[in-house]
Amino acid sequence: MSQSTVPFSGAGQPLPAHIQQQLMPLCEALPETAVSTLTTKIDEYLLAIQAALQQNEFMDIQLAREIAECLHLVLQDYGRYPADQQALIVGAARYFIKNDDAEHDLYSVLGLDDDAAVLNYLLDTLNRPELKIPL
Repeated sequence: MSQSTVPFSGAGQPLPAHIQQQLMPLCEALPETAVSTLTTKIDEYLLAIQAALQQNEFMDIQLAREIAECLHLVLQDYGRYPADQQALIVGAARYFIKNDDAEHDLYSVLGLDDDAAVLNYLLDTLNRPELKIPL
């Protein structure tokens, strides 16, 4: 997907450039049949985060659960969005399940803050502010 098809400004709080660079290659509109695979991967990653809590007691497991829940809600409505927004939905889900993104999810105390920022950006883009996570 080309960069021009996924908006990174004008939809609420803009994403910092270093997060945009990591998110962009993950954005791709997928057929609706592929959404269940993303949902499964989100659940598996949430389990991995819970397991990592044994090694890093400062991980924000509640934030991880909130991100996963919001992604599930958005993915349930995936088919109603246009292709550019579908690409951003997929990108946000892939960004969450990628632990070595802008801030490593499993090793940093702030590891999920960038994931929440990506999610909130997505929710602004989809006009779903009621799902936003306070940061």
